[in-house]
Amino acid sequence: MNPITRTNLKLLDLLTHTSVLIRILSNWLIGFILFFAVWIASYLWLPEGSLQFASANPVLSTPAETILAEALRIFTWNLFVATGLIVFSSLFVVGRSPASYILPWLICVVYGAMLGTNSFAFPDPAGPTAPNLAVLWMRAGLREITAYLLIAAALANVYLWRQPSWWSLQLKRVRFWREIHLSHAELACLVVAIGFLGWAAYVEAWQIIHL
Repeated sequence: MNPITRTNLKLLDLLTHTSVLIRILSNWLIGFILFFAVWIASYLWLPEGSLQFASANPVLSTPAETILAEALRIFTWNLFVATGLIVFSSLFVVGRSPASYILPWLICVVYGAMLGTNSFAFPDPAGPTAPNLAVLWMRAGLREITAYLLIAAALANVYLWRQPSWWSLQLKRVRFWREIHLSHAELACLVVAIGFLGWAAYVEAWQIIHL
């Protein structure tokens, strides 16, 4: 077995581990490696605003009049659209790879690129953000991404359908709804994730209203 295959299998063992804590830590580490790598690359090599299309959202394009109203709009969108897609994807597994991880990792990549190019719907007047850990605390993105990563990890092992490989068109049902049982730890992850989404929505709303 070559080193790449061995590494992939080890990662799959961690991402599908029976311990939700191990799944969370593994998922979070992979997500933020992707995030920082893209943040650095986009800041160094992409022009400002070059990914503005990625933040286009007709529902949230005009800010609300108050912080609370804006936060509620953001929270509702993130809960029912982004979170809904992650929950739906968790019903599928490809080989041994849970599909629930795909969207959160993609969000990590997109957010890193948006930070590095200042390609937000409401751009920062100061311009692109240089890679800096301290900046993450001041922005909503870290909290929002953490919520999505928590949801993906909590639901990683609750799939209903299996696809043999990424290139296969076959889909086989391997479980029924009545067979899905979330542990207390997994349920706690989902509750914490919703809390992070609410926190992120308020921080983002405050920043938008005060731009």
